[in-house]
Amino acid sequence: MQYNLSRLKGRWTHLSRIEGGIGFRGPGEKQIEIDRRRINDRITHLKSKLEGIEQISKTKRKSRKDIFSVSLVGYTNAGKSTVLNRLTSSHLYTADQLFATLETITRSKTLETKERIVISDTIGFIRKIPPYLIASFHATLQEVIEADLLLHVVDISHHKLFEYMDTVSQTLKEIQADHQEMILVFNKIDLLPRNQYMFMKKKLRIDYPDSPFVSARTGENFDDIENAISKKLAHSKKNIILKIPNQEQKFISYLFDNAEIIEKRYNNDSVRLRIKIPLQKYKQNYILFRKYEIRNKSVAKRKPKRK
Repeated sequence: MQYNLSRLKGRWTHLSRIEGGIGFRGPGEKQIEIDRRRINDRITHLKSKLEGIEQISKTKRKSRKDIFSVSLVGYTNAGKSTVLNRLTSSHLYTADQLFATLETITRSKTLETKERIVISDTIGFIRKIPPYLIASFHATLQEVIEADLLLHVVDISHHKLFEYMDTVSQTLKEIQADHQEMILVFNKIDLLPRNQYMFMKKKLRIDYPDSPFVSARTGENFDDIENAISKKLAHSKKNIILKIPNQEQKFISYLFDNAEIIEKRYNNDSVRLRIKIPLQKYKQNYILFRKYEIRNKSVAKRKPKRK
């Protein structure tokens, strides 16, 4: 609408010639005024709807603030929705076209380490994105800004992949999301001939040694993405040893559902667990963890009291 508003002049000159004479206004000029008013009304209505969408998105993000969040970013048509479908066994709409995704879509996933995460698909970036378009997609881009981890999906088969990577990096900088942890994912390896794929992989490994090379369409090497996410998560976990009384079954069940159990040993009246727990969940149940945590401290001998 904003794009069309500045381009109305000259559209109706063919109608303005129907009537003439001093003091007369042609119907073309009247039509421009009508169109301008309609477009301004439409812009006001859409801005109001966008504010409502943004408020709903904010509420949703607040409800999952304690869950590790991952956002997919990348140039438009890089295959982000297909990556999300493959990661979460979803069936989102995908198409070989620009802007197939126009809204934020979030799905949950439980990793092999029993860590639950949420993954969000976002709108694809484009080169020289207009400021008003960034404002329109603010609710979507907010998911990127507040994510714990970004998956930058790159179409390795595209001849402008480096230019597109720079565009995404620049856009992230513009929305102040360039400081986030990021995993670069080279997608669509199935579209390259084998010899070209090996050449590109060898070349890109120099600058991006930890990046997965995958095909979201066929699923080739897709476990590498989950492994890369798990490695990032490992740095946000606390490794502790607990000795928990058997009567604390609720807390024990919580640990088996939400923590990675490294070692377990049952005794007559208690269970000893060595676990890796996300820092967020550790903080949620801080009192219980501190109560049953075995800390390697040398206990100083008490000095005898003076008589």
